[in-house]
Amino acid sequence: QTIGRAARNVAGKAILYADRITDSMQYAIDETARRREKQLAYNAEHGITPESVRKGISSAFDHVYEQKESAADAVAGPYGLHDRAGQEAFIHDPAKLHKHIEALRKKMLAAAGDLEFEEAARLRDEIRRLEEGELGL
Repeated sequence: QTIGRAARNVAGKAILYADRITDSMQYAIDETARRREKQLAYNAEHGITPESVRKGISSAFDHVYEQKESAADAVAGPYGLHDRAGQEAFIHDPAKLHKHIEALRKKMLAAAGDLEFEEAARLRDEIRRLEEGELGL
């Protein structure tokens, strides 16, 4: 698994330390080489040159600050969520609430899949807060 993660990086390397190469190590090395050959053939056939993702440092953190601002604007009231201006984000209708929670769950799983763990954790906490409010805990 670690070798596979390193292989996804353009300059990734996995260094294995051992007195001898075990069967498991040899299998992992062979499988990685097989996949690499297959990927290189596919890239050559389709004219693809592998590149690393280039993302600015600030862009990696911008969404965190945006989330904090939007979360700060929402206030929980006895009938659901309201923004600071007093407009209802949704009524505390059980059907609408369940639908909203399911949408948040999907966003949470997508964020985790995109390795945006802070966002996934924030969504998880929001889901818990809504479920606890719904159950009156």
